[in-house]
Amino acid sequence: MAKLGKSEESIAMGTLSHADLIDKFTNPPIEHRAIPFWSWNGKLEQSELDTQVEGFKEQGMGGFMMHVREGLETPYMGDEFMDRIKETVAKAKAEGVSAWLYDEDRYSSGMGGGMVPRIGGDAVRAKALSLTICRSYVMDESIQAVYRAIINGNELASCLRLSEVHTAGSTLDGAEVYLVMRRLIASPNDWCHGDTYTDTMNPESARIFIETTYERYKEAVGDEFGGTIPGIFTDEPFILGFREQLNEPEWTWISWSEYMPQTFAAKNGYEIWDTLPYFFYRGEPSSKIRFDYWKTVTDMFCEAYTKQIGDWCRANGISFTGHYCCEEDVVEAARYGGAVSLITVIWIFPVSIHCVNRPMKACRSRRCPVLLISMARRRSLRKLTE
Repeated sequence: MAKLGKSEESIAMGTLSHADLIDKFTNPPIEHRAIPFWSWNGKLEQSELDTQVEGFKEQGMGGFMMHVREGLETPYMGDEFMDRIKETVAKAKAEGVSAWLYDEDRYSSGMGGGMVPRIGGDAVRAKALSLTICRSYVMDESIQAVYRAIINGNELASCLRLSEVHTAGSTLDGAEVYLVMRRLIASPNDWCHGDTYTDTMNPESARIFIETTYERYKEAVGDEFGGTIPGIFTDEPFILGFREQLNEPEWTWISWSEYMPQTFAAKNGYEIWDTLPYFFYRGEPSSKIRFDYWKTVTDMFCEAYTKQIGDWCRANGISFTGHYCCEEDVVEAARYGGAVSLITVIWIFPVSIHCVNRPMKACRSRRCPVLLISMARRRSLRKLTE
């Protein structure tokens, strides 16, 4: 364990004088100062970046987080972009402030600016498992399972999985209907760089993400990991990457992954197909399948994405920080990321002024950069510290 300096030892022993303690709050060391998001949202010119780094220091910041936003004109992760990263890190070092990395082109993290789905193809694109209620169906490659069921309101009065799914199911009459489960792949969209978001429950997605983003940063500025570059921020990765008709109740689906069936069986001791319709309807197996599904989703997300990146950061001497979607709402947080246990792999929890409805004081310097603060919600952090 590193030996404490006189001031740090005094704080630890509770012997710091009142005047010294006030001074520590008035003029805190660099590592205890605010680290705001710094929007990179235009043509990156080093002279302007250097001026803004000086502005951060003049305003008492401990450093900055280089956050790509809408409007970036310098090609993301290209040679010119990486040169700006290198020179800005060098400027931060010269000014005695920290330069934090950000791992995505805009957000949510995991796409690598669209490189991950382009390299990995459909295997790493976000997926859903949809439920269709019908009296007949035509078999296609998307169908994963078919059931015959009788539905009473929100309850399943009976449900039987068909062991053999034929090219076309015979038309049912009376009370019986088919429940057809289909695997769907997300559609390309502009926000995801002309492709899709990724399947964050698939370890291959994060492996490609690390290769195309984290390793590129290591190659460019890895010598400053753990020094001028204390860490890297991951922003709102989530499992709900299949966003089509998200809020339309007539179209029912859940987050899915190619690895879900085998992982679910290994973790829970039974096949997910055995009782999956009861995830959507009430019945004796409903509570168990719902609990087991969300637990499995959480474990898969944590192990495939957060833990894999956290292990890489640990091995490379850099801290791992970030936040997930909708931490302020327990239901939405579960839909987007599973259970709270995801945060156990994040090393550093950022403090939010994102939701504070108070105006920030005007900057004293005309050239002080505009700051975008977007960190973990205060409510979630409070829960962790209570």
